[in-house]
Amino acid sequence: MSTRAEGSRLRAKHVLHAAVTAYAGHEAAQQLLQAQLARLDEPLRIALAGKVKAGKSTLLNALIGEEVAPTDAGECTTVTTWYRHGPAPSSRLVRRDGEVVDLPLVRRHGRLQHTLLGLAPGDVARLEVEWPSPMLEQVTLVDTPGIGSVTTEVSRHTTQLLSAEAAERPVDAVIHLFKSRHADDLAMLRELRGGGVVDAAHAVATTVGVLSRADEVGGGRLDSLISAKDIAARHAQDPQMRALCSDVLPVAGLLAQGGRTLRQDDFDLIAALARMERADREAVLVSVERFSSADAVGGTRETREALVARLGLFGVRLGTVLVRQGIARPGELADELTRRSGLGMVERVIATQFAPRAAALSSLGAVTVLERLLRREPVPQAASLLSECEALRAAENAPEEMRLLAEVRQGAVPGLDARATTAALRLLGDQGVQPWQRLGLRTGASSDDVARAATESLGRWRRLAADPMSREPTRRAARVLARTCEELLDGLPVLTDDGSPAAT
Repeated sequence: MSTRAEGSRLRAKHVLHAAVTAYAGHEAAQQLLQAQLARLDEPLRIALAGKVKAGKSTLLNALIGEEVAPTDAGECTTVTTWYRHGPAPSSRLVRRDGEVVDLPLVRRHGRLQHTLLGLAPGDVARLEVEWPSPMLEQVTLVDTPGIGSVTTEVSRHTTQLLSAEAAERPVDAVIHLFKSRHADDLAMLRELRGGGVVDAAHAVATTVGVLSRADEVGGGRLDSLISAKDIAARHAQDPQMRALCSDVLPVAGLLAQGGRTLRQDDFDLIAALARMERADREAVLVSVERFSSADAVGGTRETREALVARLGLFGVRLGTVLVRQGIARPGELADELTRRSGLGMVERVIATQFAPRAAALSSLGAVTVLERLLRREPVPQAASLLSECEALRAAENAPEEMRLLAEVRQGAVPGLDARATTAALRLLGDQGVQPWQRLGLRTGASSDDVARAATESLGRWRRLAADPMSREPTRRAARVLARTCEELLDGLPVLTDDGSPAAT
């Protein structure tokens, strides 16, 4: 962990420990504070939210690389499910009364099957699944029930879980999926934004929109993903959306899930399709039913149904085209389908925007919970603790960095030429979060080299921030980047005016 990240965590722990002492004898407050302390040592928590059938579970499966989240409209999709990293697969149910029940791990057609053991969804607090996945080593993913559900209680639960006004702020960032901008989606994003200026800025920085089911844009034509990319870019530049989330990304979730879980028998069916005469192949791919019934393709009806369920008809068509263009192995096809799905953009946001700032985001979340507790149930030490919370919040540059990273990627910061844009993206962690990566240095550069490069970068951004001829958005971006340079310099050797290390 970097010195910068560890500093965020230690400052938050110090304030929370002081609050634990201040709330001695207050059992409920003690439980809340201890939960926040434990949270600081856990991976970042990212929730997937959106309307019913927006593709949340499908995207989650693609990110994990296994079909572990139910994608049907069953009872398990009406409860929140937490997916954490574990050495071996396991599943448990947490009741509203706190009782924890281990669940059997059952697979059907390769998919993990969940059960509520006959309990009503309202009696279940959450499901918890542990799975050995590289993605889950970085973050905990929270699959939420769909908003706009026919059951108002289900929608209310998601709103209460993710809202900026939620008492415990259980998640640190949100990926919000939508098929088209619907009133329910905008309302949910406004709930995340909250009422205060600080809450609003933080929520926007930690919320990313995903135009899901991108393959369905344009009636599922093979150029649908290109059209979806243009639509997502327009959404991202729309003032209404920019006030609610930091970016909008197009993703064909089913294609991504299919690419990540493609099997040899799936490839064999696609290869058989590719060998058919064009007229026969096009007749088979008219509809899901026609494909499922086409014995001439090979396999059984069950395997054909499984393939189209995993990839969608668009994915089967695309896979056939790719095989005809020369792809000859399942691994190659899986990689190409995944690449074209847009999943890499979401993974990039997690890897460069969220994960490197996990300590800062979880610390800010814990501090927010503490501030609300202090205002709701004040103790004699409340004023001093609130002052410490305010100082900790002021010391964090992470939300501003995250929002600026998205803006620079979108080309939404005026006054930055190509060279400055490249430098800004790199400094914000777009190509890696190690100091030498942020500053464009060679692998393993010395601390002196890092200090020298950071000092030079700091000077450039400070000059731009003070340039009266620059527009305010440009100066604001330069101030954020200058602060990033200052944080990189924190703890590095002090340099003299000629750029050499100062004597100690």
